[in-house]
Amino acid sequence: MTAIRTCHIVDLAIDDIDHEFSEENCLECTRDIKESFMEYQIREIGPETSVVHRVNASLFHAALVRDPDFVLRVLRNLEDDEAEFILNALVDSTSPQFVNDTWTQLAKKEIESTSQMVSVIVSVGGNQKLLRQLAAFKLDLIAKDDDGNSLLHHLVDISEKYPSTALSMYDVIQQVLEIDELKQLIKARNKRQETALDIASRCWLPEMMHAILNTNKVYKFLLGECGTFNHYYYDVTELEATKNEYGITPLFHLSLVPEHRLKRFDEFQLLRKEPFATSIEELFYFGKHITLSWLLSWIAFVILYFTALFHIIVSSDMEVKTTLNIMIILVASLGCISEFMAVPAMWPLFKLIMRNTRAGKQPVSMVFFYKMLQTSFYVAALIAHCLHLVGLRFICSSVALQYIFLLIQLNSIVNGILGVLFFTQLSNKMGHWLIVIEKMLLSMSSFVVLSCFYIVAFTLAFSLVVSTTVACETANNGTVAFNGMINSLYETTVLGLGVTVPKDLYFRSNASSLLVILIFVGSAVFNTLIMVNLMIAIMNHRMTALCDHAESIVLVAQVAIYELVELKTFSLQKLSPCILPATLRKRCIAKSEDGTRSFLYTIEPVEVPE
Repeated sequence: MTAIRTCHIVDLAIDDIDHEFSEENCLECTRDIKESFMEYQIREIGPETSVVHRVNASLFHAALVRDPDFVLRVLRNLEDDEAEFILNALVDSTSPQFVNDTWTQLAKKEIESTSQMVSVIVSVGGNQKLLRQLAAFKLDLIAKDDDGNSLLHHLVDISEKYPSTALSMYDVIQQVLEIDELKQLIKARNKRQETALDIASRCWLPEMMHAILNTNKVYKFLLGECGTFNHYYYDVTELEATKNEYGITPLFHLSLVPEHRLKRFDEFQLLRKEPFATSIEELFYFGKHITLSWLLSWIAFVILYFTALFHIIVSSDMEVKTTLNIMIILVASLGCISEFMAVPAMWPLFKLIMRNTRAGKQPVSMVFFYKMLQTSFYVAALIAHCLHLVGLRFICSSVALQYIFLLIQLNSIVNGILGVLFFTQLSNKMGHWLIVIEKMLLSMSSFVVLSCFYIVAFTLAFSLVVSTTVACETANNGTVAFNGMINSLYETTVLGLGVTVPKDLYFRSNASSLLVILIFVGSAVFNTLIMVNLMIAIMNHRMTALCDHAESIVLVAQVAIYELVELKTFSLQKLSPCILPATLRKRCIAKSEDGTRSFLYTIEPVEVPE
C-alpha cells in the first residue's frame, strides 16, 4: 500500500475548517501525493507489480466531502498522471476522523464501512459539480473495489436512505460517460455475480430500478415522437432470457415486496411507470386465459370433490363408493403430476421466498403459500382416497390411524376451500380483503400471547383460592365437582373468559368466598375492557395500514399469481412444445430480425420540465 502521510483531523471545530484546508496544507498534501506516486512507480517497476494501487485516507479525501475547492487546488498542482493516480487509488479509510457536521458524519460512516473509491466518497456527499470536475481529471467511473462493486452498486446502496442523492449522481454519470462505458457500468457484476439492477430489485428500491431501466441507449430507445406522446422500446433481452431459464427477474422481486416497502412504492408509483406498467399488462395478457381456465377447473374440481366425498360418506352402495374413490384418485393424480412437473420452474422462486422470510421480509401477498396449499390438496386427496379404497380395514384397526386418516381428509377439505379463496385476489374490488385478513390474523399473535399469560394467571389464582377437593352436591348425581387438575383448569379458564356464571362452589362453599368474587369480577372487567379493546385496536390498526395501500396490494398479488401461471406455462412448454402453443403469443414484446434480441414497446407522454 502506498503510504500517504495521514493528516488527522481530531477534535476540530467547524470554525477551524478554513485553517485546516489552507494553502499551506494544500501544498503539503500535494507534496505527499507526489512522493506517494513516485513510490508507486518504483514498486510497479519492481517484482511487486499490482494492477490495483491503494493509499491511506488523507486530508485530500476528507476534503472530498468538506471542501471541494481544496480538492481542485491540489489536483491543479499535480501532473496529469499524478492526479489520475490519486483519484483512482483505492482508499484505506481507517483514518482520518472527521468533524461532527451532517455530511461529514454520513461520509465517515460510509467510508469506514464500504467506500474505497473516490467516486463513491463524492457520491455520498452528493456533490454533482465536483464529480463532473473530477471526471475531467480522468476519474475512472467504471472502476471496481475489492468486492467487485462498481460506483453504480454503491449508488444503489446510497439510495436505501438517500434516493434523491443517488438519482442526481446517476444523472451526472449518464452525462459524463460514453454509451459503451455506461453499458459496461450497468452490466458490471460484483463477486456475488449481481448487477446493480439485481441489487436494486432484491432490496426493492424503486427509484434506482426505474432509473437504471430508463437509461437511454442502454435499455431505453426512442422510436419516434408523435405530438404529446413518444414511442419507445426497451431492450428486455436479458430479462426474457433470465425468465426462460427460470431465473429471477425484477418483476418477480416486485411480486414479493414486503409490507414495509409499500409506502415507498406508492409514493414513487413504480408499478404505474414504464417499463413496469407495460410489462405487467403484457404479463396479464399472456396469462389471462390460462388463469381463467385454472380458476374454473379448480372450483369445479373442489365442488365435485366435496359432492363425491359426501356420497362416499352417506352411501351404502360399495360399488358407488369404489367408483367415486377411483375417480378422485385419477383426478388428484393428474393434479399431482402437473404440480411436480412445475417444480424446476418454481424452485428458484421458493428459495428466494425462504431467504426473504428468514430475513424477516415476508411478502405482502402470500400467493406462493396458497399455491402450496393447492398442491397439498391434491396430495392429501390422493393419499386419503387411496387409503379409503385399499386400506380402510387396516385403518379401523387402530385409533391412531383413524385420527391420522381424519386429519388427512380434514386437510384436503380446508385446503380446497382456501384454494378457492385464493382466486379472490384476482378481483380489483375485493382482492385486498383476503390479504387484510391474513395480516390481521398474523398480528393477533401478540394478543394471543398476552391472553395466554392472562388465562394462566387467572387459572392459577383461582386454583389456589378454590379447593379442588371440596365435595359439592350437584343437582344431578351428587358427585364431587372440581375433583381434578384438568377439570380445575377447564372450569377456571371458562370462567375467566366470561363464558359461564360461577357455581355455588365458588361463592358459598369456599372459606374465601369474598376473595373468589373479587378475582372473578376483576378478571371479567380486565377481559372485557382491556383484552377485547386491545384486540379491536390491533385489528383496526392493521386494517387501516393495509387499506391505505389497497390498490398496490391487489396489483402485487395479481402480478404474483400471473408470474406463477407464466412459470408453470413455460415449464410445461419446455417438457412438451405442443402444449398450449397459443399462450406464447406476445402483444407488446417483439423480436429482432435475427431473433436474438427482445424489445418491449411502450407509449409514454412527453415529460414537461418544471
